[in-house]
Amino acid sequence: MGTNLPIRRVGDYYDWHLLADGKVLVVLADVTGHGIGPALLASVCRAYARANFRVGTGLLEAMEQLNAALAEDIGEGRFVTFVAAVCTPGNSRVELLSSWPRATVSICT
Repeated sequence: MGTNLPIRRVGDYYDWHLLADGKVLVVLADVTGHGIGPALLASVCRAYARANFRVGTGLLEAMEQLNAALAEDIGEGRFVTFVAAVCTPGNSRVELLSSWPRATVSICT
């Protein structure tokens, strides 16, 4: 169990949950801006992430679906930096995908 305690601003979040195949998904996101707008967008991002990653698609496909859904909701001048890691219990393998510009999928063992 973890805790996220913002100091003065909101708009960031982390989350984790078990996937149907027993792997663990961990996500981190940072929404541009400060205040209630970015906080609400972070909540939307969390909901989209949970919906897209639970359907059993691959990491890249789920991220593409998340991006398409967020693109419809984000106003001009805003963006979300998002990273997802899929961990396999009992194994040192981690699949990592980030929305940061020029990021690539990395497989670390």
